[in-house]
Amino acid sequence: MEGQFAAIVPPDLKDRISFQVHDFFTPQPVAADVYFMRWILHDWSDKYAIRIIRNIVPAMKPGSRIVIMETVLQPPGKLSFIGERMATSSDLQMMVACMSRERTADDWKQLVGQAESRLRFVDVVQPAGSTLGAVEFILDE
Repeated sequence: MEGQFAAIVPPDLKDRISFQVHDFFTPQPVAADVYFMRWILHDWSDKYAIRIIRNIVPAMKPGSRIVIMETVLQPPGKLSFIGERMATSSDLQMMVACMSRERTADDWKQLVGQAESRLRFVDVVQPAGSTLGAVEFILDE
C-alpha cells in the first residue's frame, strides 16, 4: 500500500486494506468486502448519488458492504442548538453549492434502496452530539 493514507492503516491490516483512485461514474473494477465512501455522496443530487452507488454494485458479491460516512441529519430538537445550526447550515450550503443536500437516516435508506433493492440497511453508527455518522448496507443474494 502506498500513498498518503498508508500511514493511518494499522500494521495488522495493511494486507487487507487498499486505497485506490476510481472514477465513480464508471463501473467499479475491484471486488471488495467493503466499499467505504466518506463525504462523497452529499456533494451529489439523488440522481448522481444513485448512479455512483449503482456503479459499485456489479463488483460486489453477496455479503459485501457499502459504508457511507456522511452527515446524518437528526430530527429537530435531537442535537444541541449549535449542532442543529451547523447541520442545517451544511444542508443549505450543499443545496447552493452542489444542488445536493444532507440526508437523514431514512433519506439514506431510500436513496440506497433506489440504487439497488438488494442493498439492505444494517445500521447507523453516530456518536452522541455528532452530525457525522456511518451508514452501513449489505448486499443480499
